[in-house]
Amino acid sequence: MALLEIVVTHPAEIAIAREGGADRLELCAALETGGVTPSLGLVREARASGLPFVVMLRPRPGGFVYDDAAFRAMLADAETVLAEGAEGVVVGLLRPDRTIDDARVAEVVRVASG
Repeated sequence: MALLEIVVTHPAEIAIAREGGADRLELCAALETGGVTPSLGLVREARASGLPFVVMLRPRPGGFVYDDAAFRAMLADAETVLAEGAEGVVVGLLRPDRTIDDARVAEVVRVASG
């Protein structure tokens, strides 16, 4: 059975998603830029809604190649949102040659798996 996952960027959208039949939420901010990591406040509103949710990890708009500091921030954000009740995280991680950064993806999976 397919699930309906709805992206929300604002607390008011959580109720709209629920009314629309959402099975799960994907939280992000600045969707007009492709999306970035949402605020902790939005994460807490989603948790309070009782709907399952996942959280986008993206420290800035633009591409998906991150320096070490940005990647460390992503891992810290992952730990935080998972501790706040997120079922998982959504990431895009590329190397400068635009191939998937398997090592960093594995690190996010490790953190997300607890």
